[in-house]
Amino acid sequence: MRIECVERVSPAEKHAIIELLGTGDFKSTLWDWQFHRQVGERRRILIVAYDDDGQVVGFNGSLPISVKLNGSSSSALWSCDFIVSAASRGKGIGHMLKQDLLTRADSVMALGLSSTADRVHASMGWKRGPSVGSFTRLNDMRSLRSAIKVGLQHLQSFWLRARPSGSARQRFTASVTSIRTLGEEVEQLWEAVRTGYENVVVRDWTYVNWRYAEHPMADYRAICVRDAEHRLRAMGIFWMSSRRAVLVDYIGPRAGAAEKQAIVLRFLKECRSAPLLECSTTDSELQHSLAKYGFVNWRNRAAAFNYYDPHARSDGGEWFLMGGDSDGDMLEAGRSADEFRVERWDESMFARARNEWTDLLNRSTADRLFLSWEWLHTWWQTFGGAHGLELRILAVRERSGRLVGVAPLYLHRATQRNFASRRMQFIGNIWRGAATMRTEYLEFVLDTASAAEVARVLCNSLIADRSWDDLVLTDLPLECATRKAVESSQVMQHCYLRVADSYTGYGIDTSGVFDEYVSRLSASRRRKLFVQRRKLEKQGAVVLETLPPQDFEGFAARLDRLHRCRWGKDFFVGRIRRFHAALLAGLPPGASAHLSVMTLNGMDVSAAYNVRVGTREYNLQGGFDEQAVPSVSLGLVHTGYLIEQAFREGIECLDLLVGGGKQHDFKARIADAVRRTATLHVVRAPLLQAGFRLNDAMKRQGAR
Repeated sequence: MRIECVERVSPAEKHAIIELLGTGDFKSTLWDWQFHRQVGERRRILIVAYDDDGQVVGFNGSLPISVKLNGSSSSALWSCDFIVSAASRGKGIGHMLKQDLLTRADSVMALGLSSTADRVHASMGWKRGPSVGSFTRLNDMRSLRSAIKVGLQHLQSFWLRARPSGSARQRFTASVTSIRTLGEEVEQLWEAVRTGYENVVVRDWTYVNWRYAEHPMADYRAICVRDAEHRLRAMGIFWMSSRRAVLVDYIGPRAGAAEKQAIVLRFLKECRSAPLLECSTTDSELQHSLAKYGFVNWRNRAAAFNYYDPHARSDGGEWFLMGGDSDGDMLEAGRSADEFRVERWDESMFARARNEWTDLLNRSTADRLFLSWEWLHTWWQTFGGAHGLELRILAVRERSGRLVGVAPLYLHRATQRNFASRRMQFIGNIWRGAATMRTEYLEFVLDTASAAEVARVLCNSLIADRSWDDLVLTDLPLECATRKAVESSQVMQHCYLRVADSYTGYGIDTSGVFDEYVSRLSASRRRKLFVQRRKLEKQGAVVLETLPPQDFEGFAARLDRLHRCRWGKDFFVGRIRRFHAALLAGLPPGASAHLSVMTLNGMDVSAAYNVRVGTREYNLQGGFDEQAVPSVSLGLVHTGYLIEQAFREGIECLDLLVGGGKQHDFKARIADAVRRTATLHVVRAPLLQAGFRLNDAMKRQGAR
């Protein structure tokens, strides 16, 4: 048996130690940062126990830190990752590891101890310090027990907030930002407040940068409290996953009740979508602020703190400790770090995203045309700025950086039936607003391998965004993961969910045999689609022209003339025309324009504007001259030609989309595929909820 002190271990020894710790693969990711990363001039110390065969049977890591003990600066070690193999316990190995560690520094500390480590420390003269109180707050009620706890939280909060406070109110602002941007300000803040602490880990920029900003797995963020002159007065540090959020550190004045309250309030606001909030601290002011806003120390839960200080330099001084002082938080933050990271894209990020968006689309079940980057970016470029819309795209990446989800959204001010709101909705439509090119089959673009979880992450991010009053998800397929995630979200249940519109889209399955499709039609449909061809051909030469996209302007003029004949107005006008010209100039990969004109004796009688993406063809618009041959349904005859052409050219579905005919719903009569969509309206603002509830109730009453 031998004990060695080393700065580094071999890869084989590292693997053996991680196996002993039983912390999983993520510990391997943390290892180099935790034990090999140079922090200032401080040297890492690792104590390893080997048996007679040279196998690792015990380990005690350490983190070199600077501390203040009774107001004086000193160096110390945090003891961490203490472990002895099960087969080697009871042989004094743990005692030997600790004894060797104590010879390497004047002071050694440990927080969040196991019962084994606590017993070993007690036998070696370590002192038991103040317990670090653990405060939690539940945000959801999934069971009777949790509902009771939430009720008790509210009672405690009401009682403490109703009691008069002797502290003077100070006006601060609190905002959340990246820690990496705060280097100089953190250094200045610590210098300004350090004299107020007696026993504390030094929280200068060297420590904060290594401990939080450079953590390889967790995304720690800073809550910055500033005064009226925008000076940094205090800072809280937290991390958040989909399951919980933890406030782990505080840097600010020791006596700073107002600053600590501002941090707690901002923490609550920023992390309201997390089911559980936590904070561990010895600080009485911070504990009071936590309790005041619903955090409870259930059963007096606390983490044990031991320290070895043979010179008694810390005696008589009060310790300031936070959960982030423990190496346990390093591990827990890494273990709890979500597999997914959410980004909010600006205009430039959206513009650069074409390739990875297309790659994601190919891994999803989302519509290949309407949810392509090309369609949505062209729509945004054409209509976004013109109508004062604010881009709010949310993108989700997995740890590797690969894009696995996109919510293509924007925010704008809307007024509907005298209800004004800040409305979030899908790029592609302006619900109950200005006319644009309609976009169908909208949803989140989700990697099929993780669709349900990514959809939930996006829903949580939407709930955390307090900028919107109502969320409108137009043309949402009923069976999609987006709708399921929204309707099952626990937090969304506090909103008013209403189905504002329902639609039916029609298509024709052209993957089989054309003659079999014809045989399934009723006699009247066969007659209008195909038999009337002969009647038309008796009128003269019938020709089907297919124009290239380069001839879009000429095609648009021809379709508009026929559209006027049928509907009394042009289709390709203003921004609609610019949208389609730009789209056809840059179609999605694997897409092509199918611009079809049917002529009779050289005269245009019908036109169809279709786009093909892969094996699917979309009928976007059409028009015909109903007076050219009154006894023939020219639009249907033209559609019959297009159906036959789709069968012949390998198209698997001719999508006729939503919308009926001028006099009857001809699509329903010729279609053999149906796709239902809806507009889901999520109303969050209380007054807006009341208005829509009343409006919907009156509609139901009037329908009786």
